[in-house]
Amino acid sequence: MEAMCQSPNFRGVRAYGPYDDGFKRGLRVLEARGLSVDVWNLPSPGYVPGELPKLSALASEFPKVTFVLNHLGGLIGPAMGGDSMEGTWRQELADIARCCPNVTCKVGGIFMPINGWGLHTRATPAGSQELADLAFPYFSYAIKCFGTERCMFESNFPVDKESATYRTVWNMFKHVASRAALTEHQKADIFHDTAIRVYRLHLESKL
Repeated sequence: MEAMCQSPNFRGVRAYGPYDDGFKRGLRVLEARGLSVDVWNLPSPGYVPGELPKLSALASEFPKVTFVLNHLGGLIGPAMGGDSMEGTWRQELADIARCCPNVTCKVGGIFMPINGWGLHTRATPAGSQELADLAFPYFSYAIKCFGTERCMFESNFPVDKESATYRTVWNMFKHVASRAALTEHQKADIFHDTAIRVYRLHLESKL
């Protein structure tokens, strides 16, 4: 960890549970160095209920650590497990957003083959508008829960390239932002400012 901290690009780690004593020892190391931790609940095989509440408890125990919730917190889409499971996700996501100000949400990463959309099998790739139509119910809900100041769009490349091109994914985000009627300030948050703040990216302008 000390060696990694020597890199000016090192801002945190990506980790998975269980959130046991060993995991917490690791969090104390991150906390002491001001590093963030990206987390995602692995599907088993669909959305796993109860994992976000566990993360909520952990984030409450470590209020000085910045947690970044990847891919809306779990397996989102056709493979998540049906309407009842989607309802569970919506409740759990709203709860963690409300209770844990140190949790930020990455909005994206739901078009992997494992999510069940079948986009990777199509002869004609989906366009950005079609992707936006599919994603909007989930993306807009996450944005509503966390607010743009705690959301950042994520491309999830190279994994997403099995379903869409990089350009298509980012054009999808533009469609979502427009459909959600985000203000210019809110767009600046979700496309740029949240990531700059969370990952402490001090970028210098080069003219």
